Amino acid sequence: MGFIIEKRGNEEVLSALEGAFTTAGRRGRAFKLSKTAIALLRSLEKTLPGEYTVLFSIDAIEKIISDKAAVLEVTNEYLRDLAKKVGYRKYQKYFLPNYSIALHILRGLGLLEVFSKGDAKFIGLTKLGKVVKDHLESARLPYVKELSAMVLASLPFSTKMRVVYGLYYMYGPDYAGFYATLRDKLFARDPSTKLRYYDGVERLCLEILYEMVLTKAGGSEVYLSETYVLTKLLEGFLKLFSGDKSKMNELFRALNKYLRFPHHNRFPYESAAWEALVPGSYLDLDEALERYKLSSIRPLMERLHEEFASIEHQLRGLYGLPLSY
Repeated sequence: MGFIIEKRGNEEVLSALEGAFTTAGRRGRAFKLSKTAIALLRSLEKTLPGEYTVLFSIDAIEKIISDKAAVLEVTNEYLRDLAKKVGYRKYQKYFLPNYSIALHILRGLGLLEVFSKGDAKFIGLTKLGKVVKDHLESARLPYVKELSAMVLASLPFSTKMRVVYGLYYMYGPDYAGFYATLRDKLFARDPSTKLRYYDGVERLCLEILYEMVLTKAGGSEVYLSETYVLTKLLEGFLKLFSGDKSKMNELFRALNKYLRFPHHNRFPYESAAWEALVPGSYLDLDEALERYKLSSIRPLMERLHEEFASIEHQLRGLYGLPLSY
């Protein structure tokens, strides 16, 4: 449980990821990493069926791995072909590290899931990943808009990025704060509503907790975590809002209102755990997208609105805990 990355060879490119949403980031290492993530998403044709992931058991995993329509086995041939598409000249030195981090980004955004059996690895698109991929292929957006669409699509759903966003909004990159909040609230309920604070994302929260333990809450001199990768991506995304978290959160709240509020009875969540969602005014989605020059992703939001229940059902099956056995 938990995903750990060696600092050596990766810290510099992850630091560069903070500039991926700026003009300066459209070249160099951050650009190459982001381009790899987008190419990886577009290369996947196989989508995980929701019925296999409602209860995420070893039996379900075996069915997924054996279903050739659901997952792709990651082979050296596939990776070398992807490296050529992205334009890497040095496969071992540059492509493989960037591919590994790109995989963590896409998984953290809830766009794909990774499965292992022995030494073999398999990857498949989630339903969210399929919708985002289809949008990117049809819309032909500029590179920064593609990255923005991927991040924004992940935030209203039960993804690891959604959990990290809530923690980052409260603490910034203070991983000790991440750990303390999840340790205290993961299985707690709000006294007034009786809702669980992190309903439907318990396995993701356990991952983050374990990553904090393994890396000494970011204090390890040797290892980084998938949570760290997502935090760096958020710090880059924040630059679209001139570093102002309140502006970024305006957009998040508008997305949450448009996509998640209509389904609150079916997929309840406790907003008291999120300072990002405390009561207050909400912009309409169109107003928020226009204000932050992201109107080009409106068609994606409409498609996510249509598919919300199906997508959320699958993600909660992947990342939540059953109520009982």
